Amino acid sequence: MTGAEYWAARSKAACAFKLNGNYIEDSVPEYRTLEVSGRHELEAEVDSYDIAAGGAVYVSNRTQTRTLTVRFAVKADTTDALHKAMDALNAALKAEESQIIFDDEPEVYYVGTRARITLGEFLPTYAAGTISIFCADPYKYSTRVFEEIADNNGLITVSYGGSAPAYPILSARPASDAGGFFFAGASASITVGDIDEVDGDTVQLPETLCASNFVMRDGLEGWVQGNSTTIPTRAQGGLYEIAGHNGYDDLGLYAAYGSGAQWHGPTYQLDFPADSNGDVGAVSFGAAVGISFVRQTASGRDRGRIYIQFNSGDSVGGFASVFRVEVYKASRSSEMAEVRILDSEANVLATSDSDVVKGELENAILHIYKTGATITLISPAGTMTAEVPGIADTVVTQVELVMAQHGEDDPIEIHAETFRLVKYNVDTWRDLPNIFTAGDEVTIDCGECKISLNGNDRPDLGDLDNDFDKMILLPGCNQIRCLTSEWVMSAPTYSIRYREVFL
Repeated sequence: MTGAEYWAARSKAACAFKLNGNYIEDSVPEYRTLEVSGRHELEAEVDSYDIAAGGAVYVSNRTQTRTLTVRFAVKADTTDALHKAMDALNAALKAEESQIIFDDEPEVYYVGTRARITLGEFLPTYAAGTISIFCADPYKYSTRVFEEIADNNGLITVSYGGSAPAYPILSARPASDAGGFFFAGASASITVGDIDEVDGDTVQLPETLCASNFVMRDGLEGWVQGNSTTIPTRAQGGLYEIAGHNGYDDLGLYAAYGSGAQWHGPTYQLDFPADSNGDVGAVSFGAAVGISFVRQTASGRDRGRIYIQFNSGDSVGGFASVFRVEVYKASRSSEMAEVRILDSEANVLATSDSDVVKGELENAILHIYKTGATITLISPAGTMTAEVPGIADTVVTQVELVMAQHGEDDPIEIHAETFRLVKYNVDTWRDLPNIFTAGDEVTIDCGECKISLNGNDRPDLGDLDNDFDKMILLPGCNQIRCLTSEWVMSAPTYSIRYREVFL
């Protein structure tokens, strides 16, 4: 009968063990575990000091290492086979800090390293002896990993059944941005990231209130053709009279002037849309108006103007002019036009140093800025500014667009192509990037004193005051409070994983 046949006729011993998940008997058929000792033998190093009256005063104790002793036998067919079997046994035992599970104690495992093999017998086809396994860690651990999830208040409760303290693994999975996490146990706390990190801040930024493209024929949203006007023109002679209507062609919005004396033409008005905070009107703003201002006849007997006027007030109490800008051709004989800034009484506050020549006002853009009481106008004629007394804090709520001609002369061909309105200094919430985002997984291994983010070691996320070595589970009921940045609206998922530890 061969050695393998000899052992095959006999079952493994009740105390046979798996080394990192494998039986030695499976890799070395000639081998059998016979007996194990040392699993219940413990020694503690006790600290004390002597007292004069006799005896000593206890200070502390520390559990010492343990050694497991495995008695084994190897039976082979020949001496050569016995040597090969012993070589295979040595190879199977070479792994360091191996997990060891005995069949008669399957719910726990030890961690040990082969320290020595001693042979009591070595015959031509048979050998017997002991394997000494050194356990630097004297404890045994449950093969089962327990997990608990925090309740809706971020409280983890663990009913711990081990007989020795255990170091848990804590986890946090944010459902949204988060700055950091805080875990508080009975006698320790751990902070990951920056729990006081802010989510964002309020800054004053420009906000576009309106972007009209009249060329696309859909740009009149919000614009209303006026049946009254607040535009006085007495400084240029005569009053303004509404006449005619606006229409569309391929160049945008144009004026069909109708009949009227003096200065007349149609008007469109736009109430300032509310900003993102629901506030209507602006003290400081910018507007860009795309226009085309072209002579229509060769006779030169044409006069025309385009007004962009800004008003305050509302539809209930009425609107009042604050200031306006305009392109103005007053001379019948000249092809030149002026670009001007006027106050609410139609007094000219600033005019271009040089008139605009023919052609420069085709597809031109007028940039208009109100900052406090200062009006800035940028056009093909250059840049000009004017101070308008009394309007520094005036809230402008409406813009009025007028294309006018003089009743005694031929009209100028005027088109409004685009209009864009930007409000300045709007209180805007600015989201700041945070350390953690939805989908991250933060892991704190208290036994290894290690923090990981999505599987990668991140020691930089740890706090210097973290008490990893004191964050332990003790026999009985344990509770750990989990917190995150107070601004987080969707609570993270917190959990704890651990193995029970026994002496």
